[in-house]
Parts: sequence; structure tokens; C-alpha cells
Amino acid sequence: MIISVYSFAQTKTIEGRVTEKGTSKGIPHANVSVENTQIGTRTDGQGYFKIEYAPATSEEITISCIGFNSLTIAIDKVGTGDNIELEENILVLPQLVIESQSLTLGRVGLKEIPGSVQYISAVELKNYNYTNVNDIMKMVPG
Repeated sequence: MIISVYSFAQTKTIEGRVTEKGTSKGIPHANVSVENTQIGTRTDGQGYFKIEYAPATSEEITISCIGFNSLTIAIDKVGTGDNIELEENILVLPQLVIESQSLTLGRVGLKEIPGSVQYISAVELKNYNYTNVNDIMKMVPG
């Protein structure tokens, strides 16, 4: 009886491709989900997706991806293999300024810095002749 009920359940398949608006470039790893359900998937490396769902659950899908505006569209407007275009979301970020503090005069400047600091002079670096930063860090205690 359970098998017969399951076999009569109607499912619908939605297939398509999520692309960047104005180009034919597919958007990989975009989230595609059926509204008000836990049914969804992610696009593959070329932007293609496929979802199977019960038609009575919802009538819309939402497509979202970092760097793009989310889009909610009616399922009946998505044909098999249609391209769905997402528009790029351009963020204006505040200016970032990176400042540095020089430890001039070698060990003298270290007394002003809170915490644990180790100074390795250019002479020490030349004597040990290390080729990468990991080897240098091994000689620093802690």
C-alpha cells in the first residue's frame, strides 16, 4: 500500500541554467530553492541545475549567489533548459587604510610593544641561510 501511494505522487522537474546578466557565462554554486520548502540544490560548474519537487508545495523558486542580487520567479515561467539571469550586486565598501609600525633601532623598539615579540636581525637571517618563513619561525620561542 505504501508503494502504491508513493508511485501515484506527482513530481515535477525544473531544469535550467543560471547565468550572469548580459553574458552567457554560467554562475557556479548558486543556490536554487523552492520557496517555503526545504527543497533545493546548487548549480554545477557551468551554472546548470535540476530540482524535483511536488507541484502542490510552492509556485516559486529563489535563486541566490554571493555577489549577485537574489531572484524569485514563478516556476511556470521556467522552461526546461531556460537561462535565468542574475544581476551583479556591486557593493561600495568604505576605504581601508593599512598602517605599519616600524621597529627601528632593532631591540630598542620592542620594549614599547605589549605581548611577546622576538627580533631576528638581518645578520642572524644571513647566518642561518633559511629559504622559507617556516624555518625562520621554528627558531622563535613559543
